[in-house]
Amino acid sequence: MFGLFSFSTVQAQIVQFGLKGGYNSATLSGQDDNKALSGFHVSTLAEIEIVFLSIQPELVYSKQGSAFDNGDDVKLDYIYVSIMAKLNILKILYVVADPQFGFLVGADDGADNAKDNNKLPIFL
Repeated sequence: MFGLFSFSTVQAQIVQFGLKGGYNSATLSGQDDNKALSGFHVSTLAEIEIVFLSIQPELVYSKQGSAFDNGDDVKLDYIYVSIMAKLNILKILYVVADPQFGFLVGADDGADNAKDNNKLPIFL
């Protein structure tokens, strides 16, 4: 009688979804008389676990800008796209890479062409 046995371990992907939010306090660099402007950010994310690697795509909306003494506040609305890769080396140790791309979707500084005046390259 001849028998052949095969054992294998199958690891399924685990996908978790979540929401994040928080408070922003932002200023524009290179300005002399500006103060912090309060704002917020909200995001939706998914974490996909594959053996020892996790991928976490995230979509973030963020209100930023700067307040000025003369009342001409600059209010900027950004959408960020982030794709974080997390390599799990040990259960308590991991390495993360997280490129982010930012897109200015709205601007208000009291001028008609506020969005053109406030184009800032965002790549974090």
